Amino acid sequence: MPDALQFAFESMKIGTIAEKAALLIDEIPVSGFCEKCKSKFTVNDVYIVACPNCGHFPVRIESGRELNIDEMEVF
Repeated sequence: MPDALQFAFESMKIGTIAEKAALLIDEIPVSGFCEKCKSKFTVNDVYIVACPNCGHFPVRIESGRELNIDEMEVF
């Protein structure tokens, strides 16, 4: 939930040494695999619960739900 993370970041930095800090979020589409129809898929919907090709539930989510911090500068 990038909007919630951005809101929390902006709220918590007020009045601190991090007041001028910036948070850059790079959203990655959700991709997964369906065991029933044996297809890989990529969707922009973060709340995927069923295969967009055949409707099978559940699916195996392979990427798009992770949170990685690539770089942080503190001075």
